[in-house]
Parts: sequence; structure tokens; C-alpha cells
Amino acid sequence: MPSLCVEAPDYHGMDRQRLQGYLRDHLADPTLSVASASAAMFMSVRYVQKLFAQVGSTPRTWLMDQRMSEAKRLLSVTDLPIAEVAVRVGYREVSQFSRGFKGRTGLSPSAYRLSQT
Repeated sequence: MPSLCVEAPDYHGMDRQRLQGYLRDHLADPTLSVASASAAMFMSVRYVQKLFAQVGSTPRTWLMDQRMSEAKRLLSVTDLPIAEVAVRVGYREVSQFSRGFKGRTGLSPSAYRLSQT
């Protein structure tokens, strides 16, 4: 008699995807944090940390990666001023954005933009 093998849904993966969608949708919010996203998604901060740990990351690192990825995209495909790019990826201060961008890419935002032309 054949055995039935029913796979359980990956609820943790689905929760992580929902949370990542929420974070992507709110990248421009400078007050976005693990705590605020957790509360908005009705999840504990610890649960959110565990979700990201399962894929070898942290929520903060993932969020920063997303912000920098979006900043790179905006710098490459738009002529928006650097200050506007910074605001659109959730920074209040252009100097903080520039330091973070250079720390992650090795280039200032303006140098990165020039390298993409």
C-alpha cells in the first residue's frame, strides 16, 4: 500500500516573506525598525530575529541590504538628487546615507552614479 507523504506548509517561510514585503513597502520610513515592523506584523521581535537567522541574516542587515540595493537602482536609472535618493531609502541625513553607501559599496553615491554611465 503506497504511503501518503504530505508536506507541511512552510509557515516560517511565509511569515518571512510577508515581513520582507512589509519592510520593502516601508523602506522610505526613517523610523522603520525591527520593533516597529514586528509590531505591525503582529510578531514578536525574537520571532522575527529567528526568521532571519534561518536564512543566515538579521532583520537589520537585510533591511540595510534592501535600502542600498534600492539606492543603487535609483542612482543608476534616475537623475534624482542624492538627497532625494537618501530620503527615498529611509535616511533623514544625506551625510549618514553617503557614509553608509560608501561603507557598503566603496564608492560615494555620486561616484557610483558616474560609474554606471
